[in-house]
Amino acid sequence: MKTQNIRRFITARLTGTAQALAPRLSPGVIDVLERGVARAGPFVPVLGRMVADNLRAMGMYSPQTHRDYFAYAAAHLAGVLRVFRYADREGATAGRMHPELDRFVRERILLDDTFDRLREAAAPGRGVVLLGVHASNYMLVLARINQELPITVYLRHSRDPRKQEAKRAWCRATGLDFIAEPPDILNPARRAEVMADALRQGRILIITPDLAQKREDGVPVRWLDREVYLPGGPAALSLLVEAPLVTVLARPAGDGAIRLVFYGPVSPCVTQRRKGWRQEATRERLQWFADLMVDEFLRPCPALWFLWGDKRWTRVFRGDSRYTRRLQELRTEN
Repeated sequence: MKTQNIRRFITARLTGTAQALAPRLSPGVIDVLERGVARAGPFVPVLGRMVADNLRAMGMYSPQTHRDYFAYAAAHLAGVLRVFRYADREGATAGRMHPELDRFVRERILLDDTFDRLREAAAPGRGVVLLGVHASNYMLVLARINQELPITVYLRHSRDPRKQEAKRAWCRATGLDFIAEPPDILNPARRAEVMADALRQGRILIITPDLAQKREDGVPVRWLDREVYLPGGPAALSLLVEAPLVTVLARPAGDGAIRLVFYGPVSPCVTQRRKGWRQEATRERLQWFADLMVDEFLRPCPALWFLWGDKRWTRVFRGDSRYTRRLQELRTEN
């Protein structure tokens, strides 16, 4: 069995096990598991060193940051268990969380006045593309936003029925509206049209574009000291449907809580539509997101980013030419 297939098999088994065990675990047991994972995480073979090396490559390593990353990762896993614990429990209703989960989410995920930026963007009812990052506990982040304004999640189809059911259980438990991708969608343009239809209905569609792409598959942006490639779909959707862009990031708030900060909105209107305007506007909007991600999220609180252990970003950190180029190299070429 190939390494990638082994990883997927293990991930699927762990997800299935967590979903099956979570309803039997008390909040106290979940807290104990969280503390254990936080302590052991930095010493986990391969992953512990990978995260440390990736932080060093970006000049963000310190022993405390390394420990904090695994503390946040443990909180994320504990959050997953809590969500699955209430997925089908009596007391949850359609579109609403179980009262205990509702209370926990409000305690752990805090909002401030910047939330009004999302509220104002959504007020005209023309739809909003909400850009997020894979911050620790992003499952609870979406649940918290949904407590104030209904948002929609697009669930990509998985051939593994366990993963598919886990995604649906997550949405049931947190009251999130979702679009389940039909299994026969193979054309990216068709996928984009399904999401565009949701925006035309006035929905707030959450998308996380902080996923490293190969050069030929993504849109180039400046990111720290290099050029990286991010998915162009979210910005292109905004322009296609004329829906504003809003970005949500996270900051530590003490006692295990995080605070959400919202930026934007960025108007989808482009006044000068000369040749290539759409590609230029797409890149400008992704660069806006990338700058916020670096300056307002990664630099102040690098440990909060869940993807320091991601295999594609690891290729970026290691300088894989398929995924990145140094800005100095670009200046030399020009």
